[in-house]
Amino acid sequence: MSISVKDLTYIYNPGMPGETKALDGVSFDVADGTVLGIIGHTGSGKSTLLQHLNGLIRPTSGEVYIGDVCITEKDVKMTEIRRRVGLVFQYPEYQLFEETVAKDVAFGPHNLGLSEEEIDRRVKEAIELVGLDYDEIKDVSPFELSGGMKRRAAIAGVIAMEPEILILDEPTAGLDPAAHRDILSMIRRIHDEMNIILIFVSHNMSDIVEMSDRVIVMNEGKIVLDGTPREVFSRAEELYGMGLSVPPAREIIELIKSKTVGFESEALTIDEAAADIKNHLEAARA
Repeated sequence: MSISVKDLTYIYNPGMPGETKALDGVSFDVADGTVLGIIGHTGSGKSTLLQHLNGLIRPTSGEVYIGDVCITEKDVKMTEIRRRVGLVFQYPEYQLFEETVAKDVAFGPHNLGLSEEEIDRRVKEAIELVGLDYDEIKDVSPFELSGGMKRRAAIAGVIAMEPEILILDEPTAGLDPAAHRDILSMIRRIHDEMNIILIFVSHNMSDIVEMSDRVIVMNEGKIVLDGTPREVFSRAEELYGMGLSVPPAREIIELIKSKTVGFESEALTIDEAAADIKNHLEAARA
């Protein structure tokens, strides 16, 4: 499975006074198994791009390929595409609606016309994969769960569709630190066990560094940077100029570099920063 986006452009309210170009000639490819992080200031086009990747929005121009299928063609079956591409919106727990967790997770598979045996298998596996105990939670109302558990249950509903691509929009937004860490661990486990393309948007740069193989930076509807986390966050001044931040460890390193002659570091994590600072101090004392 792969994704190929070719010269994608989308205009809101075309021909109207409020006409806005949300995407402007966006092109990129994503290989199978990749974890792609997408960052950008509010209004940069991130969410609009995500909605093109499973056919919720049709482009003004350009093409999106999922595998060898061009999903921007008019006659494509979108139900099949949305089975293959799972999209989890920000605060997905607001979309829970069934009387039990198991019934909520089963909603998507039921719509695929699967057998009851297959639906039961998918529901159990999806609930376990997001780190919940199936036997303990299957008959519980989703509205009785904690915030973090609600989010897991909502994501399980998408996982039960067994997508080949999973897209997450701000998956840790609004969670306390413990739930935040749990959701990141869950996302990593989903990717490792399902071996799928995983795309996620986040304003938390530490999450982007921790999770991503590759990072795309969007600004004013365009891709302006594309590379590994280390390559992208080495361009700190450019990111600041777009109203973005860098991981906290990188901020510390940039401050030290600006005030310390001879100090060099490309650290992105606290552990890397600590090691480089230690090495510099030891070298200075030698």
